[in-house]
Amino acid sequence: MKKNSFKNNLAYPVLVIVVICLVISSILVYVQGITDPIITKHKAEAAKAARIEVLSDADDFEKIEMELPEGVIDVYKAKNGAGFVITTKAIGYDSSGLVVMCGIRADGTISKVKNLENSETPGLGSKVKEEPYTSQYDNKDKSLSGVESIAGVTRSSKAFEKAVSIAFDIFETVKEGK
Repeated sequence: MKKNSFKNNLAYPVLVIVVICLVISSILVYVQGITDPIITKHKAEAAKAARIEVLSDADDFEKIEMELPEGVIDVYKAKNGAGFVITTKAIGYDSSGLVVMCGIRADGTISKVKNLENSETPGLGSKVKEEPYTSQYDNKDKSLSGVESIAGVTRSSKAFEKAVSIAFDIFETVKEGK
């Protein structure tokens, strides 16, 4: 009969796996600590660039801190009074929704809209993020008259339009400083 040594015992492989997991977890925490501030900085820079893209007359932005209604992600006011940039979300065909950034000038017309997140059906619902569709919102007012849905992509088109309508609703609130 052989003596049961620690290495032949079931406890040894379990201990090795636990040590490996602890080392790998420690490395992952360390790497995240290094990369997280860099990722956060790049996301902030990308968001600022997107705000400038949709409201090019603005010089800089200040975030409006308020309780936001459902569907509104954030609201920024141009420091020079050019207007507001409002990011909203509406549910389309895919339940994760469309995230739309809308630049609204101080006179209540759209400067430009930009689709930030879109997980709609590739080739169909994803068409709402393309230029021919988004450019029809330029210079429109709250009525959005003349905006047409994309044939075969009605649910996604309506969700995009709803996201823009939500932006106009919050615009009416923030422009008066309520």
